[in-house]
Amino acid sequence: MFKNPFSLDGRIRRKEYGITLLFSIISACILHLILSKYSLPFVEIILMLPLVWLALTQGSKRCHDLGVSGWFQFIPFYPFVMLYVDGQKRENDYGLSPKYENVAEANIKEETQARIEIMTAFAENIGTGNFDVELTSTNDDDKLTLALVGMRDKLRDVNMRDQQRRYVNDGLAQLVEIMRSGEESEQLYHHVLSFIIKYLDANQGGLFLLETDSSGKEYLEMVACYAFNKRKHLHKRLEKNEGLVGQCIIEKDIIYMTKVPQNYVQIRSGLGGSTPSCLLIVPLKYNDKIYGALEIAAFKPFEQYRIHFVERLAESLASTVSGRKTNEQTLNLLNDAQMQAEQMRAQEEEMRQNMEELQATQEEMERKEREHLQEIERLQQLHEDNMTQVQAQNDRIAESEKQLKKMSAEMQSQLEAIENSMLVVEFDMNRTFVRANDQFLKLFGYTPTEMHGMYHKNLLPAQGTDFGEYEKLWETLWEGKSVRNTFRRRAKDGSDVWLEGVYTPIKDEQGRIIKILKLAVDVTKNKQLEAAEREHIEELRAHEEELRQNMEEMKAIQENLNKKNIESLQLMAELNARIEIVSKAAILSESDTYGNITLVNEKMLQITGYTREELIGKPHSILRHPETPKEVFKEMWATIKAGKVFQGIYRNRRKDGSTYWVDATIAPVMGLDGKPEKYISVRFDITQAKEAEIAMTELLNDAQERTIQIMKSEAELEARIAALNETAILSEADIYGNITFVNKKLLEITGYTEEELIGKPHNILRHPETPKEVFKEMWATIKAGKIFRGKYANRKKDGSAYWVDATIAPVLDMGGNPEKYIGIRFDMTESVKANQEIRQLFEESQQKTEELLATEEEIRQNMEEMKAIQESVANSEAKLKSVLDSANFIIMTVQLDGIISYLNPVAEKALGYKASELVGKQTPAIFHDPAEVIQAAKEMSKELGREITPMELFVIKPSQGQVFEKDWTFISKNKKKFPVHLSLSGIKDGKGNFVGFVGIGSLLKSKK
Repeated sequence: MFKNPFSLDGRIRRKEYGITLLFSIISACILHLILSKYSLPFVEIILMLPLVWLALTQGSKRCHDLGVSGWFQFIPFYPFVMLYVDGQKRENDYGLSPKYENVAEANIKEETQARIEIMTAFAENIGTGNFDVELTSTNDDDKLTLALVGMRDKLRDVNMRDQQRRYVNDGLAQLVEIMRSGEESEQLYHHVLSFIIKYLDANQGGLFLLETDSSGKEYLEMVACYAFNKRKHLHKRLEKNEGLVGQCIIEKDIIYMTKVPQNYVQIRSGLGGSTPSCLLIVPLKYNDKIYGALEIAAFKPFEQYRIHFVERLAESLASTVSGRKTNEQTLNLLNDAQMQAEQMRAQEEEMRQNMEELQATQEEMERKEREHLQEIERLQQLHEDNMTQVQAQNDRIAESEKQLKKMSAEMQSQLEAIENSMLVVEFDMNRTFVRANDQFLKLFGYTPTEMHGMYHKNLLPAQGTDFGEYEKLWETLWEGKSVRNTFRRRAKDGSDVWLEGVYTPIKDEQGRIIKILKLAVDVTKNKQLEAAEREHIEELRAHEEELRQNMEEMKAIQENLNKKNIESLQLMAELNARIEIVSKAAILSESDTYGNITLVNEKMLQITGYTREELIGKPHSILRHPETPKEVFKEMWATIKAGKVFQGIYRNRRKDGSTYWVDATIAPVMGLDGKPEKYISVRFDITQAKEAEIAMTELLNDAQERTIQIMKSEAELEARIAALNETAILSEADIYGNITFVNKKLLEITGYTEEELIGKPHNILRHPETPKEVFKEMWATIKAGKIFRGKYANRKKDGSAYWVDATIAPVLDMGGNPEKYIGIRFDMTESVKANQEIRQLFEESQQKTEELLATEEEIRQNMEEMKAIQESVANSEAKLKSVLDSANFIIMTVQLDGIISYLNPVAEKALGYKASELVGKQTPAIFHDPAEVIQAAKEMSKELGREITPMELFVIKPSQGQVFEKDWTFISKNKKKFPVHLSLSGIKDGKGNFVGFVGIGSLLKSKK
């Protein structure tokens, strides 16, 4: 094929080839004419060779450029012919002559540039994700266009699959978050269904769960319904094989219909209702077990990837439903077991109490009689104590008057202790800070300058603050009331600070509030600990299986023994009830995938004897008993590693090496990747059951020996009854109340003979003063099979009354109906008489008590007056401290022993010491110039005519009621000296005795 004839390179080479060939021909002709005259053919040939070589090489090169090959390219004039042919071909191919080459070349460049721009725009659209852009070509064989279009189609398919995959994964992730929310089952199912309908862009859906009724028949119940962005409160029940949902359950496969029957379901809104265009029903299947079905209806068909998404979420939902149902069954079984255990314990306790009451009743009567006598003695002693208390109150009042005089100094020390140990801050009535102590400033990170004048509201956290409660706080304070609570505040660095304290209004002499004082302590760490404890969430426990009862054979033994001796039924029931094993609480533990223990409950610690620290982090083999076959544990690990639940009964070992048997259920907790993350174990201590099984054979072999023991017990019981006959009044009556048996004690007390009572109704002993309601209640109780207890008066044969403490119990037949009634009564006539005497003594003591109460009221009024005095002193102390703290000059107080007892803030600032460093610890000598003090003592000695010590220098004049004034040089903590004019005065108590000294100093610019 010929090269492009319009290229610049082609034109230049054609001119060169033409000029070379023309020069060769002309040169050859001239040489031939010159040499032909001299007849030198050999020389002509030699001279012609270069010209021929030039023509051949240039012609060959031109032929190569024109795409011509072969032997004929070496013909000297063939390239010349090719120039002509080349020109003709250009005209034939392009319809142009060489003079139009520039125009054609420009057109080609323009077309090529336009083509490049179209393809560039196409590539940019694909790069931005626009896979719908089109690319066309006028040439059907344009391979580049076809390749780009093919690339676009493949990228569009990949993008679509990626979007579908993200749609499925995002939906499943959101569903898992919803199911982990811990909501109640009903709320969770509605939450899950509403999410599915919205996420699928469907219109209506229902969630059906497979339930079982009391007869064991399975049915489908709608637990959630959702349509048009609203929850529907519908209840629907379907048989397991009813309708499309039932068909889906039976076939365990999805049902997808694009032609829904006309009357199957309608989607209704406020504008009316219509039949959906498609219906999707997916079974809730987990581990090849069906738990229900999910039914979704929509107006537009579901794509295949959406159907796949619904299948996967149905499996996840089925897993959640399975877990919740298992947990509910486990809780129900545990509740049933606990209820049965409580009933058994109650029955055993009731039988034990019945036996104990027979012995305890008489002891109780004797105890009550002793208590009555003790009550009389106590009342007499109370009277004497009250008189002693009156005298003691008078003594305390006198002592309180003495102590009030000491309270000022003590309260001053207490205020200083509060200042050093608590957070102290003061506000004015405009809620701005007036003063804050060092503890407060250090906690909040402010300096005194920053804090002074700051608005209290600046310490409130930006979030979580109830400003309504904040305003109520200040309204309460402005009313003059204190507020105590725990408050959340914000430090300078923005962190939360919790304070537990009290806001107290400070009033002046007229009762007006002048400022607010707050005392508080930092409880931030406690609050943080409380928050950490609340955030602790217990992990879900593994599935628990049904509790088994292991003592049915013991009941059979009881029935056999009951047949041998019906009269010993109650005793046999008591013996067998003590042998039965009550269901114990579960032993719970958790371990990681390597078998290391991560959690144990108290029951496990109680049974094994280990502490929690000895077990956590240790392998579970620490509890393995050496006699338990290794195959048991191999099977256990193989089962739980496969994601299944292991159940087994085996022996474990306590810390002391002893054996205990467990009925174990171990379940893996599966992660999202389908692999176990940890293992949860639920074990029940069946040691007693195992021991009972071992003992069961012994019990069967020793049945005769037990019968002998029962006979001995019967003999012992008869002996007890004989003893009871000697102390208690015993009688029996039939179901109509006719007396069938009486003991000697009853005959002795009532004066009747046995013949006079047997066969007579029991009301022969009823006293007319006993209310009829007592006997109505008695008959209602014993006819119901219950035991009646009561105290009432009966009548002897001579008509006199005797009081009894009665217990009447029905004897029930095998059907639970009363056969007869047994009455056990104790004579409490003497006790009743003693009570009457005690009542009379009590009335007399009550009168004396009223007199004592009057005396106590008088003492109480005196105490209230003392309290008012104390409050007045406290207010005065508070006002005094407020004045001292707010003074702008140095104020300090000193005890008689020279120890500093108070230092105001100005003194702290000037001296560089904190009050806590000096108060109660140092004397003023710490900041005085020793040489200056010695010189002043010498001057005072000359003035008074006797030697004065440095200590006497400061106290001699104040102790005489004078003021000692002098300029001193104080030395601060950092050794800086500054002049002060100090005035010292004495402090007297209420009796006029000196108890200390107060110094007031003003700073001087220069020492005088």
